[in-house]
Amino acid sequence: MPKITEIQKNAIDIIDIIHFFNIYTGYNVFMSSKKFKEEKKINQIFFNDLLVLVNTTLEKYNVPNESIIFFKHYLYCGIEINLNKIDYEKAESLCTNIPKLPIDLDDALKINEHNRTFCTDLLCPFLEKRNINFDFYRSILDEIITILKEKNFPLSCYFRLNLRILSFEYPLASINVYQKFLDLGILHNSRYPRKSSNNELLEKVFLRSLLAIEFEIFRDYSISYFDSIFNNSIDLSKFNLIAKNDFPSEDHKENYVKYYKKNLERTLDHYYFDKKISFYSLGDINDKDEIINFLKYMNQNYIHHNFFSNKQANLLGTLGSQLIFYFSYTYSDKKAIYCEYKSKNGLTWSEIASNTLKDTGFTVSARTLYLHYKKLRKTNYEQIQLFEIIMHISFGFQWNSSLHDLFLFAYKYDPNKK
Repeated sequence: MPKITEIQKNAIDIIDIIHFFNIYTGYNVFMSSKKFKEEKKINQIFFNDLLVLVNTTLEKYNVPNESIIFFKHYLYCGIEINLNKIDYEKAESLCTNIPKLPIDLDDALKINEHNRTFCTDLLCPFLEKRNINFDFYRSILDEIITILKEKNFPLSCYFRLNLRILSFEYPLASINVYQKFLDLGILHNSRYPRKSSNNELLEKVFLRSLLAIEFEIFRDYSISYFDSIFNNSIDLSKFNLIAKNDFPSEDHKENYVKYYKKNLERTLDHYYFDKKISFYSLGDINDKDEIINFLKYMNQNYIHHNFFSNKQANLLGTLGSQLIFYFSYTYSDKKAIYCEYKSKNGLTWSEIASNTLKDTGFTVSARTLYLHYKKLRKTNYEQIQLFEIIMHISFGFQWNSSLHDLFLFAYKYDPNKK
């Protein structure tokens, strides 16, 4: 297979991000370790309550059907921005050895609150493009936030909410996104007949997924944009530089450096040249040229370190093996994961996964899926589970915290060296 283009690389990056959170949410909501059974129940309650709350509120205010999917998305954005925060008091009381804040706690809380308000206001251009009145949106957002605060859910519930709520509603979203990129002819797979799909679910998941990535790019922009406007100096201490020998791979180090170079470039552009940000709003998802333009924009403005595989040849096996993972935690049937011969308990999960893929147009054997699953379950899934545990024991994060810093813990973990 020929070398992938930059456009294809970014399409694969999108699939990789969605896939990571598909697996993360599987652990976070359905498969938490025994130590975090209570947290798992809370996450289930949180997501169910949030979906009901958002749906009933939009219905109450008669939000038109054509705006629903966008309104929901930007509500999740606003909730994520406003309810992600660091619990400084908890951190100081439990970890006495961490450095004290350089400013008064009340001042720190006010600055962070101002940051959240400012970044919420920055969503205005996105809403205007979708013909959604910002003041109307803000009044509904404030109402929902007030209710959520009263419910007092743990801070970890709001971490990367947009990507996690997508994965909660659509646990196999990464497969749908892959299928759509194939249908558009951006990615290629000889075992999949390219077609023009009118599948309503596929369209909805693809749109929601790209909107989530649009928000991820916005998140990175917000860090330098807020600092450059409200600070009179460039604070390089916010570049949380990691020792050069602490990276699990050279590729990871390279992407980490690219990420901070991009942030510094944005900060310098705003600080010295007063360059304004022109946020990119996603257009027609069935227009191949529009999607290519979005991927070009992503290529210039978003740095992602691929967690699974950046090769087209591995994608189908990687994504397909998620079906085995999904079935095993969704159903209580005591089926075998895989069996060389006919299983006494009917079809194995690998066979069911293979048959499920056939329904979407993919042909891949149960054995191939099992081998991919076995490899991923041993390393990548274990790393994601560690990442999920870190969220349970954390003191919270700012909404625009870098995933590059957070992922490092999972990337460096080698479960095979236990």
